[in-house]
Amino acid sequence: MEAPVHAGRHPQPAAAHPRRPGRVADLRRTPAHGAFPGEELLSARELDVARMVAAGAANREIAARLHITEGTVKNHVSSVLRKLGLRDRTQLALRLTGRRT
Repeated sequence: MEAPVHAGRHPQPAAAHPRRPGRVADLRRTPAHGAFPGEELLSARELDVARMVAAGAANREIAARLHITEGTVKNHVSSVLRKLGLRDRTQLALRLTGRRT
């Protein structure tokens, strides 16, 4: 038995609707692994942190997911920015997604 269709609407679950994402966690998925300029300069952990920053995760969220302290996350972010010659998290996100400032 199909769900009823109401006044021009298609029966879709809320998570499948383009304007209604499922959980917030789904929005924080790590960007796909792809090479970006300077990637070879980063340690594996710095790369993990950088990808999560690019996905929009806050330091607290990154710390919880990687089981490290927020201070360690801040140190990794600072190290990544220094190694890649970037000013801030926004530039980092743009670099990882292939966009330029």
